[in-house]
Amino acid sequence: MHRPRALEIGEASANLRVLPDSFLEVEQEFVVEKGSDPGKLAYLNKFVDERRSSGFLKASIGRAKLRGADVAPGH
Repeated sequence: MHRPRALEIGEASANLRVLPDSFLEVEQEFVVEKGSDPGKLAYLNKFVDERRSSGFLKASIGRAKLRGADVAPGH
């Protein structure tokens, strides 16, 4: 179960508690075709870095009410 959902369930029940920390880290990745234009990777890195530095990703996590989730550090 992902942490945000586990926290919701734990808060709704007097009989359950959510243990601290995660036992699994899930990374998200972009995939590009081998041999494709090297500019694709540079574009994707720039795109994500801009979203990260603008606060867009943090705000998106907040709007989704994903407790326990945070923006990964940049390069």
